[in-house]
Amino acid sequence: MGITPPRLILLAALASCGPATPAPAPAKPDPAPPATPTAAAAPRAASSDPFAHDASAPLDVKREGTGARDGMAVVVELSYASARGGRVPARLVLPLASGKHPAVLFQHRGEGSKDEFLEEARHLAVAGIASLAIDAPWLRPENKGKSLIDDARALYEQGAVDLLRGVELLASLPEVDGERIAYVGHSYGAHLGAIVLARSPRVKAAVLMAGAVSMTRMTQQGEHPFWAKMWREHPESMKTLVETMAPIDAEHFIGAAKVPVFHQFADHDEHITYAMAGEYLAKTPDPKVFRFYEADHALNQAARDDRRDFLVRVLVDLPKSPEEERARSRIPGYFIAKLPAAYPLPPSTAVLALPDRVYRKTADGELRLDAYRPAGDVPPKGRPAVVLVHGQTHPALMRDARRWAGYETLARILAARGYVAVVPGLPSAAAGPEPERWLANIGAVAESTAAAVQYVRKNAKELGADGGPVAVWAASAGGMYGVGGALGDLAGDVKCVVALYPVLGDDLLLTVKPPLPAATMDRVSALRALERRGKGAAPMLVVRAGLDDEKLNRSIDDFAKIAAKTGADVTVVRHDKGHHGFELLDATDETRGVLEEVFAFLDRRMGGPRGAGKTGAR
Repeated sequence: MGITPPRLILLAALASCGPATPAPAPAKPDPAPPATPTAAAAPRAASSDPFAHDASAPLDVKREGTGARDGMAVVVELSYASARGGRVPARLVLPLASGKHPAVLFQHRGEGSKDEFLEEARHLAVAGIASLAIDAPWLRPENKGKSLIDDARALYEQGAVDLLRGVELLASLPEVDGERIAYVGHSYGAHLGAIVLARSPRVKAAVLMAGAVSMTRMTQQGEHPFWAKMWREHPESMKTLVETMAPIDAEHFIGAAKVPVFHQFADHDEHITYAMAGEYLAKTPDPKVFRFYEADHALNQAARDDRRDFLVRVLVDLPKSPEEERARSRIPGYFIAKLPAAYPLPPSTAVLALPDRVYRKTADGELRLDAYRPAGDVPPKGRPAVVLVHGQTHPALMRDARRWAGYETLARILAARGYVAVVPGLPSAAAGPEPERWLANIGAVAESTAAAVQYVRKNAKELGADGGPVAVWAASAGGMYGVGGALGDLAGDVKCVVALYPVLGDDLLLTVKPPLPAATMDRVSALRALERRGKGAAPMLVVRAGLDDEKLNRSIDDFAKIAAKTGADVTVVRHDKGHHGFELLDATDETRGVLEEVFAFLDRRMGGPRGAGKTGAR
């Protein structure tokens, strides 16, 4: 049975795009003549290389004039030859300054056009980044009248080859530094991005927006009612589409990526479920980072801001040292460490920073902390203090842990609310590269955590704190030495505890070889500490991230059971759509609501901040 849906419905079927309009709204293409695929159409036979083309074929770039210049950029309309026939309509956006610039290649989503990224490209130009955006094959005159079902495979292959040639075009331009090129693709563009990353060594980083690792499975498993309707009304045509497109799904190519990849997903995506997003993430090699946004498939301004920050970091802000260069290229945590908290930030003038306070001296050198308090006068009795205890990552990143953007921004948020927020830089728990040595030094980390808490109490007047017991805010591996310490050695110094997605069980500790001493196990095992302390433990709020590691979440469940058995005051808040690191990675209303619960808990337990300020808009 033939089907004749309008062009935009076919584009949605082809490229997993929803009806939401991005900002700025792209110009709508003229309606195409009805396309009538045949139910009995046979899948196209896959060639040995579906993206084969003559790389030496001339690009035949044709510019339309010298370009329109405004106060931000030079915008040039151009086209170049497609290796699969016809010409590729494109738009080049250049910085006003002369010289060679890093560059970004943009590919819009299925329902859009190159207009989708125009304003974003102009703002990148202000940051010194050039860009090239191209139109997908089905928007071109020579492809009008083609069936977007029967010809889907050919159109996708052409789109991928056009992008590969787009990279070469950028590298050939006198205004572009061919060694600093990144790729940004939305939906359809995120699908083709996997192919670009696998096939173009020139691309040094990528942002993949609202993508599916398998477009064909998305049509079968997606929650949007459109897919159910298509399968119900046109089962043979949809089966043909799936069989034809499956060999070029992104999952066959993303594993070859060797550069940093930033995935952006939407909390309310009409097409990409959390499971689908997780699948793309799981199949993307390190280094990678991701973030979810309070948005639909079109994403939002916060996602645009994060893309700009990421692109500037990978293309403009050159590594300051060989160690940083290695971290960028190999360590996943490098980019996560640069993400701010997903919560409205206060104005910089609302907070006073007290940096670089030496809180402990060891054989390996001095350990320092940074403190933040509200700007202005300190109340006579001082302010309650919160000590933020970070987790663990690659040792190369640990020396700057107190300056990780997430902790610095959380500290500023707490300070603007009226607290003295302290971020100590803790040492690495690793004593070697072998997994069984990753936590061998955790005893020293626990000692440093205790030293930081005691420093805050002893130096309360200097910091503007009240000198009383502090609140401990621990996350991830910080649950071992932060929560364990707060319930053990530091019980008299801690008034309450906040723990986000904490490691509370013994599983990781038991992997250490040679085994940790019994005294160290007692010190860093939160489960054992709670069993000992029971009802006398400091009040705790634990946030359980629903999409976190199952074993870690079982340790939180076990902790809650012990609390119920012993009468300990432990509240578990569930963030059902939260990932490990949700305050950084899930920029959603649910995350902000969870953080509000955390702040309310602190206010109740710490007696309310004195002279609390208000956080401002981000």
